[in-house]
Amino acid sequence: MANEPISALTLFTTYSTADEVEILDVSDTTFASTGTNKRIPFSTLLTMAGVGSGTGGGSGTVTSVGLSLPPFITVTGSPVSTSGTLTGTLATQTANTHFAGPTSGSAAAPTFRALVPADLPVFVASGSSHAPGAVPDPGSTAGSTRYLREDATWDVPPSSGLTTGGAVTGGAANAILYENSSSNLAASSALTFNGTNTVSTTATALILQQTGDTTGTSYLQLCNRAGSNGAIFKNAAIQLVDFAFQDSAGNQNNIRSGSGSSFTHGYGNTSGEFDFIVNMLGSAVAILYMGGSTSQFYGAGTGRISNNVAFGTQPAGALHVVSAATNAPGLVVDGLASQTSDLAEFRNSTPTVLSRVTAAGEINGPIAPIYTALTGTATATAQQCLIAVSAASAGWTLTLPAANAVQAGHEYLIKKTDNNSNAITVTAAGSDTIDGATTYVLSAQWAYVRINSNGGSPGNWMITGSGTN
Repeated sequence: MANEPISALTLFTTYSTADEVEILDVSDTTFASTGTNKRIPFSTLLTMAGVGSGTGGGSGTVTSVGLSLPPFITVTGSPVSTSGTLTGTLATQTANTHFAGPTSGSAAAPTFRALVPADLPVFVASGSSHAPGAVPDPGSTAGSTRYLREDATWDVPPSSGLTTGGAVTGGAANAILYENSSSNLAASSALTFNGTNTVSTTATALILQQTGDTTGTSYLQLCNRAGSNGAIFKNAAIQLVDFAFQDSAGNQNNIRSGSGSSFTHGYGNTSGEFDFIVNMLGSAVAILYMGGSTSQFYGAGTGRISNNVAFGTQPAGALHVVSAATNAPGLVVDGLASQTSDLAEFRNSTPTVLSRVTAAGEINGPIAPIYTALTGTATATAQQCLIAVSAASAGWTLTLPAANAVQAGHEYLIKKTDNNSNAITVTAAGSDTIDGATTYVLSAQWAYVRINSNGGSPGNWMITGSGTN
């Protein structure tokens, strides 16, 4: 056996002792007893195979070498069977995990895991070292009234409020100055913004003061029922206060209070008035003035009054009254039981009275009836009054509306203006009559008839005047 190469031997991994192996050839497979020369130390066998540092003269090769590491290290290149490199790299891990031992209990191999409260050191007070640490335990009882201090303790905020004389700063223009010497914002104390604007209190009110108005300091005062009740807007310098509503496009409506003749719009309101100023979208303005002497409305004008309406401005416009129902009047003027002055007056800008409705309901002033010129067959309308008719080409018929379709007493003055002999025939509608007849004929130039409705159904048009001049 000693002369046979080791490659021709069959290697068995059966040992009789911990440090020896037994070599058998193909024809001799019987294990020898202890002490036979077939048993050799394992180190001698390695030397014969060319591995290790034995003194034997044999030679041999390793056919495969592998590498096994913990699971947090990824092995590449294993096994090596001829030549190569065994490499170990750290395996990827879940976010926010760390390499540590077990979270509790006995010691164990470390793994990657999430932090637990026991992993963090106790929070320590700030100071020269500024040592980091975890938030201290607030105690076994949950609460919502304490805060964490710099010295690593939980504490209840002081009941005295802000430190007096201090400032919460955000730049010079954004500072809040707490001026009062006491610990609370009490009567006569104030919060000052941007130097001069303040929020202050009295025994019964909270006051917001703004000093940048060109006409003087403005105030918004919220009062309780022990004071003046509600919200009060004030101006310290002039007898005028504006409350404005403005949208994102700059369109503004105002509610204005003015006292004294310098800040009133209506005639005779020398003691003051209350105004509603409406800037409609586009270019128009409507204003309602209500004062101790007069109340007036100025409708849509020709020039838009933006933002602030100038003192004394009276924009031109019209009062448009829409009836609430078809059987209800559009405008009602009620006089007192002892009314002696006019119910309504129509004046120019002087103001000179042009016409009036007296306390008795009489219209006093020049009256201009609505004039209409007709030259062919037509039906008179309730809006017409003075009708000039011409039959220059041929005669034709003018039909009256039903007597009950117009106001009782409604009047038509119908006059023929041409010098032809063609006749104009005025005809009553339906079963109506004209002083008992169904028609009235105008033949000569300048012939006329004045008729008034009795409002009946069937009705009668009463002739109250006729002639040729």
